[in-house]
Order: sequence, then C-alpha cells, then structure tokens
Amino acid sequence: MATSARIAVEETSINATSIGKGHWELEITISEGKNHEVRRFCQALDLFVQRLVRVRYGPVKLGSLPSGESRPLSNREHEIITALTESAR
Repeated sequence: MATSARIAVEETSINATSIGKGHWELEITISEGKNHEVRRFCQALDLFVQRLVRVRYGPVKLGSLPSGESRPLSNREHEIITALTESAR
C-alpha cells in the first residue's frame, strides 16, 4: 500500500553528500524550525536520522560550542537579534 505525506516548508534548501555505504549527509536549512520539523521531514521521505546537529540559530553560528554549553553573544549578533525583534513588533 502506498503512503504519502505532505509537508509545507518555506525557504528551505537541502544539500546531500554521499558519505559511502548507502549513507548520506544532509545539510538542511530552514527559515523557521518547528518542533522536530527536520525529523518529520526525513521520516516522510523514509529516511533514518542517525544524528541531528544544529550548527546555527538565526544569525548565531554555534561553531565548536559543546552540547549544553552557552556563550555570550557578540556585539554584532546582539544588534541583529535586537533589530529582528523590534521589526517584528
């Protein structure tokens, strides 16, 4: 029996790179992440998610920041976030 799924996604880009043995690395960029959106997207395509890593949150690039850790925002990051929140009012 065939199944189908419909996923509404705005401003999304996906880059896929084969890493061998039937495994792929996907780089998915979304404009607004809803709860588990990337996992649901992969599930709809019958893809198994082995690991999910957030590398950026809006204008903030996480770099090598360990899981569960935090860092102060740079002045530029703070300015961008402030401008974004003020324009949303």
